[in-house]
Amino acid sequence: MGDQDGAREILEEVAAEGSDEQQTEARTLMDRLV
Repeated sequence: MGDQDGAREILEEVAAEGSDEQQTEARTLMDRLV
């Protein structure tokens, strides 16, 4: 697993299970991983 893939997995988990603020931040960061 590459760094970007690992980061995306973690961010997807946060986007699904984190607080509203964490979900928003996770989605913002995922958009930057494109």
